[in-house]
Amino acid sequence: MQRSRGLALEFRHMDGRSATPQGCSLPQPFGLAQAFLGYRMLSWKSRIGILRVAAALYRLPAQTLQALDAVTAAAWLVSLGQDSDAMEYFWTPVILATLNALPGQASAYILATVLRAMFLSDATASDMLLPDGGLSDMLIDPAIVSLRDKGVAVLERRTLTSIRTAEGKVVGVMFADGSELACDTLVLALP
Repeated sequence: MQRSRGLALEFRHMDGRSATPQGCSLPQPFGLAQAFLGYRMLSWKSRIGILRVAAALYRLPAQTLQALDAVTAAAWLVSLGQDSDAMEYFWTPVILATLNALPGQASAYILATVLRAMFLSDATASDMLLPDGGLSDMLIDPAIVSLRDKGVAVLERRTLTSIRTAEGKVVGVMFADGSELACDTLVLALP
């Protein structure tokens, strides 16, 4: 695992432009402002707009934060004055990287929670950890080993044709090859 200090991660766009936020040498939240103001992929207006989101996060009461769960990240960011350039060149990559979802699908609550943890705590909270290998090697394979060690049946690349229930509870599954598996709990992971 490699650690990238602060926000020093290069953003590249398909049109060939790139920019690397620099900063975070100042105490938070000033390091955040330093990084965003130096993000040359965006106009000054868009950079200031990103700082407005940071200010909103800083002032956001806990009860309002929870209410954001009913709002998409895109809708929340637009309500905070984010323009199309900020959405395309900053927020979409950030949301994809942190939440693995597009802004129109991601929860504003989860985004706000992640951003508060990353940017409004200490300066090292925005450090990025970059894996040396693939994410399957780092996350999926160890999870499968751990589950199997605990006696969980992990079946991959199987075509499920039906889920059997009795009295409202899962009791088993039927596969396309005609085989069955009895179970009392079922987790499906689909693309």
